Amino acid sequence: MMVRPYASKTLDLSSNNLPMNKKPVFNDYLWILFLSLPWVGIQCLWSTELAALDTTMGNLGLDPTWAKLSWVWGPITGFFTAPIVGVYSDACVSKYGRRRPYMLGGLLAFTISSIIFAFAGQYGRFSLPIGFVSYIMVNITINVIQTPTRSYTSDMVPPEMQNTAQLMAVACQGLGGIIGSQLQANFYKNSLDTLPHLILPALSLNLFFIPLVCYIGTEIPNTDLESNSSQPVDLFSPFKKVFNGLKNIDFKLSVIFITQFFSWGALFSFWPHATNWVIHDVYHGCILGTPNCSIGSEGYELGLLGNVTAANATTVQQFTQIIFGITFSYILFHNILKNVRYVYSVGLAIGSISMILTNFISDKTYAFLFISIMGIMLAVVNSFPFAIVGRYSSNDGKHSTGLLFGMMNMVLTLAQFFIQFVVIAVPNLTLSLLIAGILAGISSISACYIVEFSEVDSNLKLRKIRA
Repeated sequence: MMVRPYASKTLDLSSNNLPMNKKPVFNDYLWILFLSLPWVGIQCLWSTELAALDTTMGNLGLDPTWAKLSWVWGPITGFFTAPIVGVYSDACVSKYGRRRPYMLGGLLAFTISSIIFAFAGQYGRFSLPIGFVSYIMVNITINVIQTPTRSYTSDMVPPEMQNTAQLMAVACQGLGGIIGSQLQANFYKNSLDTLPHLILPALSLNLFFIPLVCYIGTEIPNTDLESNSSQPVDLFSPFKKVFNGLKNIDFKLSVIFITQFFSWGALFSFWPHATNWVIHDVYHGCILGTPNCSIGSEGYELGLLGNVTAANATTVQQFTQIIFGITFSYILFHNILKNVRYVYSVGLAIGSISMILTNFISDKTYAFLFISIMGIMLAVVNSFPFAIVGRYSSNDGKHSTGLLFGMMNMVLTLAQFFIQFVVIAVPNLTLSLLIAGILAGISSISACYIVEFSEVDSNLKLRKIRA
């Protein structure tokens, strides 16, 4: 079916004064799914890039110690890029809308940097500096795309649909993660020659979905006088806005930020240690390159079995994320459930208990279940806080969604810095997962105090306005 936006009809967002956005006529639930499709490519890129990072930097000749610290550029670039892009896109007065110029401009820069990074081994003696700089540029440009993409989805739906939209994005992220895992398993051989086979397909997904969604989901240009007059005039204006916002933060946002800090801190402790816990503590194996581990040894073979178990469990984890996102997006779309803070809290509690139990259970069955069930925590962390903050912005009637999402990104990158340097000092894997479980438990408690707006426009649905 050909889908075309109406030239003169708009979506009725009568509960707020955000710029109106055009919408094609087809099922509202499928429309929200369509808006979420860019997350397939974005998540696929994140998963493939992280999978290849240490190996690629090592293959380029970077010292192993420095190669393992390459992750630091992700949070550094995210910390600075997200608020800048968020604030500038809030105030953008382009005739093409507020978010799409940044999504498409970021995609162009991202395409160039990704292609350069994919062929990092082809530049002779300049391979290391070119590969390293292009990797940093990939991180900057993916953040340029990511923040306005999340804001774009939030802008295109009314307040009561924010949870549905962000949960649908979570489902698409799960799909992107599965595609990334399959690319890594089938086409990447830990070599520079196969790096293009990993990066270019992920890039292709972004080149397909982002322009498609931007073309069909048309934004009305922002003509608000207050927004125009507050448009940033220099590079530091966004940070002034962010820090002024943090200084004057109210209770409802402070609870969200506290919950996000501890929940992301838990995840950043879980991600680098879960697979190693399965290999070392469950299968009693070893990883090639560690002391007394060589190809053909018993420890090496057991380590391979542990790695396969963790990889299979991760695939189930991503399917869990998809199922959770689709199920709860449908429930919330039909107004069966109005408040989500307790669902958010329970999802965090499940992650907390699962990680704490790794200190007491090292059974192979539990190891598989543990990694699989973490998909629930991943789903709630990547959806509900952004949906609730998007709702705050919509109900306040302000053009500040990009600013708020940029502030949220700063909070999670601070959590990443904090936990990474704490974990370095931790002597064993189970203690790292115990710390992660405690942090998730704190976030589960704080989530119970989140303020929601279920009483506002609870019965409003997206209206189909036909020509």
